[in-house]
Amino acid sequence: MGGILEAHCACGFESGHLLVGGGMLTFHEICHAPAVCLRCNIFLMKNYMKKYSKCPECNKKVVFYNDPSVQMEFVSSSYDEEDQIFSWYLDEERGHFDLPKTTFFCPNCKNVTLKFRDIGNWD
Repeated sequence: MGGILEAHCACGFESGHLLVGGGMLTFHEICHAPAVCLRCNIFLMKNYMKKYSKCPECNKKVVFYNDPSVQMEFVSSSYDEEDQIFSWYLDEERGHFDLPKTTFFCPNCKNVTLKFRDIGNWD
């Protein structure tokens, strides 16, 4: 069962509903996840399980929001699911795709003030 998130920033940026993760039939090959093209400043939803996810505008590799380079520093002494807005188990080799409870890079105002909010589940 996947999750439904919304991203919003004080600058007015809003993503609308984001269907993250995968469904019962596709969870082994699809993990929809929020990403950003840092060159074009475009907010995207891409399949995290693909080897190379690129921007539709410039064809450069996108950065997924689980990457610390687009997050406010998040410090935790150990992994705790309570510290995550969203967590999706990928496989034994890759572990989890996690979005911690922190702020993120906003493609609109270019500040690290974007927040994700969990609003439900989908399947």
